[in-house]
Amino acid sequence: MNQNKPRAPQNTTTRAERLAAWNAAHAAAQKYGPERVHGRDARYRWLDAIRSGDLSRTTRLVAHSLVRHGKVNGNDIFPGTRLLAREAGLSERTVCTHLNILVRRGFLGRIPRHGNTAGARGFNYVLNIPKVMTADPASLGPLVVRTRPNSVLSLVQHSAEARADSAEADDV
Repeated sequence: MNQNKPRAPQNTTTRAERLAAWNAAHAAAQKYGPERVHGRDARYRWLDAIRSGDLSRTTRLVAHSLVRHGKVNGNDIFPGTRLLAREAGLSERTVCTHLNILVRRGFLGRIPRHGNTAGARGFNYVLNIPKVMTADPASLGPLVVRTRPNSVLSLVQHSAEARADSAEADDV
């Protein structure tokens, strides 16, 4: 076998095409109204939102692997996809796909890092929590409010409970 034979390129898309796809993912996330998470417990609040969301197991695994690389307040998160793939036991393409799902669902923001060295390329990830489940509530029927992981109320049921005369905390 010829050892000097050049390999075929692994990624056939151009940088402009990748940037267009990333910008489309960012635009898709805006319908969920993502809100940046701040504070000392930002990482933990974000992980709670990831757990309560209806994300796949693989997406949650990628999210947990990603958040380990930043500070507790949610800043300075910039691991490479190769590192995330190695830690999660997934392929690099799978990690990219699930990062894109997190961005499109409004849980994650990506800020491109610029520079001439390998460490300065890539993304700085920003932790977000989406404010709404969908931009068009009519497309999914009534808005769903999750109160507990296994309990779901419709918007009508939720607002009815708020108006009902319920027992106060000090009433027994």
